[in-house]
Amino acid sequence: MKKVSTQPAFRKLRIVSYRGGLVSLPPLDEEVSQSLTIHRDGRVWFSGYTYAENYLTYNRCRSSQSKVQQEKLDELFRCFERFFTAEYTDSNVLDAGLWELAVLDASGETKLYKGSLCDALEVGGVNLSALVREVLDRDDLWVFDGAGTQ
Repeated sequence: MKKVSTQPAFRKLRIVSYRGGLVSLPPLDEEVSQSLTIHRDGRVWFSGYTYAENYLTYNRCRSSQSKVQQEKLDELFRCFERFFTAEYTDSNVLDAGLWELAVLDASGETKLYKGSLCDALEVGGVNLSALVREVLDRDDLWVFDGAGTQ
């Protein structure tokens, strides 16, 4: 009898992207972090942050909530499940910024992944950053590659 692979069904994705550099601090009005939470049922929360005056904390500079069509969301979650259930190796590129992904699976377990904000993560020829931007209809998201517009 053929054994069926049981990949964990992802329930929620939380991607936090940090622009940054080692050379100098950005102006206080420049967005330096983005937080994006996508629930399997279509709820999406986004927040962008600037540094506070002390450069040790953040101020939220923009935020939004939306709902995404289930068909589009199913494809996004399938791609994330395929990519992040395989062996993913963290990347470390100095002065490129960072991303962190927290994935909540069906069993309630949270798995953490991280990498450099210049990663072209692809699965089956699909770029995950481009897919997130397309599904959410937002070209201003940094996601994993930092290529979103401002």
